[in-house]
Amino acid sequence: MHYYDGKDYPISGNGTPNGADAISMKLIDPNTTDAILKKAGKVVQTARSVVSKDGKVMTITAQGTNPRGQPTSIVTIWDKQ
Repeated sequence: MHYYDGKDYPISGNGTPNGADAISMKLIDPNTTDAILKKAGKVVQTARSVVSKDGKVMTITAQGTNPRGQPTSIVTIWDKQ
């Protein structure tokens, strides 16, 4: 199974972003992926993950709407130790 095919796949568990129940992902280039998270078929979050060319930093930028209809936005930066 290739998860970067743009098809929806179910997700579950506590803490899924904005209550999402499905995710689709696309590989943009060797260092970049895009994800779309949905709840009952409606987009609740989009996210882009970018790994630096040297492989030492990953930045995830996401925007969406929480279950109360409020906008969400987050940027996470991961450094490889």
